[in-house]
Amino acid sequence: MSGQEQASVNIPKDLLEPIIRQHIAAGVVAAIGDPARLIQVVVERAVKTKVDNEGKVSDSSYCNHHDLIEVVCRNTIVRATKAAIENFIAEQEPLIVAAVEKELRKSTSKFAKALVDGFVASTKQRWNVECKFESVNRDR
Repeated sequence: MSGQEQASVNIPKDLLEPIIRQHIAAGVVAAIGDPARLIQVVVERAVKTKVDNEGKVSDSSYCNHHDLIEVVCRNTIVRATKAAIENFIAEQEPLIVAAVEKELRKSTSKFAKALVDGFVASTKQRWNVECKFESVNRDR
């Protein structure tokens, strides 16, 4: 034999593996420190991440001048505001339709007069004018 002697011990895998996992977990926890503090620091950094006005980290630091939390809050408020306005408009639709119809009835005679005046003026020209009026069926 050489100057070094070797010994080998056979330890079953199912006995050794839990011990290794436990030591790895203990090492990770020791490296992390206080989990609550780690989470607090990570969250603080996340919400203060500098982003562009769309909430994305831009390649250009010039564009990244908003905190992420600011952009997310603004976008959420804008979405809620749009939804509130759309709901209000939807509720007011009958009044809006009535107002549009009233305006159309009021200006129909002005429109018809302008159309006839334009037609008459165009017939005074030397070339022929062809005018075709069609009725459109809205039920189709």
